Amino acid sequence: MSLIDIEKILGKPPTMLQRVNQYRFYDLAAKVHPLSLIKDTDKVKDAFMDLFNARLILVWAYGERSLRVSRPSIQSLIAAIDAIVPKDDKGNPTQEAWKLVSDEEAVVDPVRGYLLREAVTKFENVLSAELQSLDTYFIEQKGTHSTPDLLDHAENAFPEKIRKDLPKQAIEDIRAAGKCLALDIPTAVGFHLLRAIETVMAEYYLLVVRKPIPTRMRNWGVYLKRLNKSPSVDPEITTFLDHIRKNYRNPITHEGMVTSDEVDVFLGVATSAIQQMVLAIQNLQGQAGSQANGAARATPEPAAAESRENHAG
Repeated sequence: MSLIDIEKILGKPPTMLQRVNQYRFYDLAAKVHPLSLIKDTDKVKDAFMDLFNARLILVWAYGERSLRVSRPSIQSLIAAIDAIVPKDDKGNPTQEAWKLVSDEEAVVDPVRGYLLREAVTKFENVLSAELQSLDTYFIEQKGTHSTPDLLDHAENAFPEKIRKDLPKQAIEDIRAAGKCLALDIPTAVGFHLLRAIETVMAEYYLLVVRKPIPTRMRNWGVYLKRLNKSPSVDPEITTFLDHIRKNYRNPITHEGMVTSDEVDVFLGVATSAIQQMVLAIQNLQGQAGSQANGAARATPEPAAAESRENHAG
């Protein structure tokens, strides 16, 4: 079973998670409800700040992806506010609005005040119904893993010296594994971790075997045999990878199921394997760079070599 096809087996893991600031909903209620208390005898200048602040947070609520059913009532409420304090196309008070605010005698128009209170009541009723059915969940922390890091930056499990050299595909799979771990999808975690290991293994293989890793038949047993034939290989790495092959990769790819307890252990195993390979890659690349510099210093420049030959002659 190819690890490349995991999305076909399990479905793609969630990639559009939106973190919701719960306080904003409290703030929404705190700023909108006072509008229902505005009376026809209230002066516009006294109601201005309540109207202004409510409009600001209603604009936020209208753009909130989680609020769909409430959008028409939000739009109606914003229109009711603008009817009392007119706004321009950019949402700023017009000159007419500033005249009303500066007029000590200007009061809220009775009809517009009534429409405002009705719009507030309608909005609160619709919002109440929508919030009761909103898909809001609490994600319990997994062990010592920070939930925000799992959802957004699972690659932070690695030190910076390792992260900077992780292949892009490996980072993507590590992040996907973090999301799946946070959302209790252990089998998907296993597949993504295996693919991250294999991506780093491909880079290690290229440096050690000096050939690209075969992609038509993905067989870790074959990879490891070829790696072990090279004098450049670190046997501790291949021994560890063979342990992963026997105890994690084969059961996951053939049986397709991993428990939460198993995947928590495998996360540590995968992290260790990836880190060992990246360190080995960095070491091999450093050796290659040193050899190249040494060869360059050992080779005389053509002009200097010719001068020495002429002098000898």
